[in-house]
Amino acid sequence: QTACPRCGSAYDGDHLPPTLLKCHHTFCCECVAEMQEGSYVKCMSCHLHTPVPERGIGALPKNYALCEFEADGLPDLRRMDTVSFVEALGVVCPVCFESFAGSTPLVLACGHTVCNQCVNSMIDMQVRKEALPPQPGRPAKPKLGSRIHCPECREITDLNTDDVTINYGLQKAMAQALAIKHQEEAS
Repeated sequence: QTACPRCGSAYDGDHLPPTLLKCHHTFCCECVAEMQEGSYVKCMSCHLHTPVPERGIGALPKNYALCEFEADGLPDLRRMDTVSFVEALGVVCPVCFESFAGSTPLVLACGHTVCNQCVNSMIDMQVRKEALPPQPGRPAKPKLGSRIHCPECREITDLNTDDVTINYGLQKAMAQALAIKHQEEAS
């Protein structure tokens, strides 16, 4: 099970959700509340400030991929190849349904995680849409810029203003699970 790097408590999607800061470091909601300094949260890992939304700490995005991460109750690890093992963890891209074993998990502004290949495909589709000429008799569409819609919640991530970075929490959890698998194989 994945845990908060600050307090060590296991994440629980309902009671102790993994909360994303602007820098995309992940902590439990209780630790985020304790790290709050007035109108912002200061990340203990990189010291970047995350503004606290008007609705409070609970309005910060959740790291949904870590909520779905299932490292407990896996079948015999030695009998699984690495890709099957990562798929068994329950973490796949919501667009292509491939595991993150061969790709980089990227966090969108809403907190959902998509593989880097699918983010690049969404950007390519948006660029092609913007390049289409206006249809006769219809006004020209305004330029949308580099905006993509989350495939999970449809929230817009503006690539000009929102940081889309690697889901470090998910990568670390997957690396730890793979290390356990390799230890099992060695014994």
